[in-house]
Amino acid sequence: MRFQSTIFRLSNKAVLLFGFIVLVAYLVYAIIMKQAYLAFSLLAVFFFLILFTKTTSTVYRYANKLFLLSLYILISIYTYIIFLGADAFKALMLFIILMIPLLFTRLKITTYIYLALILLFEQVGTDYTGKAFNLYDKGRGMLPFELSLVNVLLLFIAVSIIIHKIILYPRKGFNHESFSCNLYKYFWIFNLLFGCYVIWGIVAGIPPSQIFHRRGVINIVNLGVFVFVMLNIFRADKDYERVKNMFMGFVAIKAFWGLVRYIFLKGDPVNMYAYATYDGKAIGLKKITFFDVTDNLMLGIGAFYALWMLVNSKSRLSRSSTLFYSSVAIICIFDIVFSYRRAAWGGLVMSLAWFFLNMPMRKRIAIGIPAGILCIVLLSNAASQRFGEGEGLGAIAPDIVSKKSGGVTADEGRFLEIKTAWQTIKKNPIFGMGPWGKYKAIRLSKRVDLGLPTNLVHSSVFHLWLKMGLIGVLVFIAFFYKYVQFWLTRRREMPLEIRGFEEAAFAGFLFLIPEIFFATIIIEYRTMALLGLCFAIPYIGYYLYKKKSQVMSHEVFLQNKHVTI
Repeated sequence: MRFQSTIFRLSNKAVLLFGFIVLVAYLVYAIIMKQAYLAFSLLAVFFFLILFTKTTSTVYRYANKLFLLSLYILISIYTYIIFLGADAFKALMLFIILMIPLLFTRLKITTYIYLALILLFEQVGTDYTGKAFNLYDKGRGMLPFELSLVNVLLLFIAVSIIIHKIILYPRKGFNHESFSCNLYKYFWIFNLLFGCYVIWGIVAGIPPSQIFHRRGVINIVNLGVFVFVMLNIFRADKDYERVKNMFMGFVAIKAFWGLVRYIFLKGDPVNMYAYATYDGKAIGLKKITFFDVTDNLMLGIGAFYALWMLVNSKSRLSRSSTLFYSSVAIICIFDIVFSYRRAAWGGLVMSLAWFFLNMPMRKRIAIGIPAGILCIVLLSNAASQRFGEGEGLGAIAPDIVSKKSGGVTADEGRFLEIKTAWQTIKKNPIFGMGPWGKYKAIRLSKRVDLGLPTNLVHSSVFHLWLKMGLIGVLVFIAFFYKYVQFWLTRRREMPLEIRGFEEAAFAGFLFLIPEIFFATIIIEYRTMALLGLCFAIPYIGYYLYKKKSQVMSHEVFLQNKHVTI
């Protein structure tokens, strides 16, 4: 009997080993031969079995294990292929390979690591030497969906959350201890709409790499996924505090590094203003602090929160805390101004205006006057360095002002690109040209031929209008409307002194408004992820406060009841 049981155990292990080898071989073949649909078809089969079999059945248990195992193997193979093909990326890849087992067992740790990557690494295409490092391009082209490794990591975290909530712990339910969010239904509407475009593209013969191209609308899907992850992972006060401290830590590091690099080194190596021309003249800015708009967004949020803590802290700050927040606020504002990004200047003004609107009148006068004078001096100095001498609007926005009449024009400069895009948009204004859509652009740069088809409009609104029509724009606007509605109606329920980080996140959204209208944040993975952070923080902070208030009210009720008895 003992011999037979030994043979039985060995045979079971042999079968498991053989099955594992077959599964690995199948997925390796699918990825290497660039037939990733085979891998996802296998996952779909397992998921189908999970959905349509009884939870007590053997098939259900094995389907769960095979689904998780296949996901683990798939991301391991994908990561390893990138690891082999990118020498400069080896250290980070090795770290991620070692981290992969945490993906399905320690979701919180994995999400912290994902947040660290997003906060630390800039998103830039290249500098003029071709040496710039862009984390968010690593892995593109390995799958037909044009997804980077960071994007895949986010999607796998989201899938892991779904597996844990629906499959592994079904009794708890999907909404167990998660925060309700009035944005979810609009994310679902957008995803459903995007799915219709995917079907349209497949029927029309559009390659998946174009349907899911980063210059399409895939990052709006990523925005919704990131909000979902944040609201389902960080559900406790201690986790929220860690996120807050982690964010401010990275802001402080970036702010001080930007200052040191600007003063003692050559500034940001990705500096298009050193080479770009306007009206035949080189701008010639030899040094800037940060070119990446997302870094400026981080600095804007950090400056707002630091000022809030200095003015509205619920307890007296220590000398070291006062020094830290004062330094962070001043250096962040300096870095934003000398990034020479006009959209960042506009965002800074909007976020500071929101800060002062939240202050009592006495503090508005005491802080607002010196702060306003300082900002005017800094911005005037920076504008004169970038644009030279000018008058009125032409001093800060010469690319929208007519050289002939001196007024704002759509026939010259930046607005000409939007006007040209409109000629294509109006052919199908309701549904757009699809995420792969292009138009014949008249670009500002003389290095680009006139009439060259392009898939980028320098306005997030018109970019989305080109891709998904008016219906897509309306859903996009609905995100912002419901978010603003939520915070403006709920913020007063929280005391002024404890809602600083939530207000800073909302100020981050305000910071991005100039970029939304006059740039294209939709194509930037990292910027959309930070916008998702701005969306998620007020919801997390508010519901944690309400949860704590309910507990305290219940405890007071019990105490009063005990005293009465």
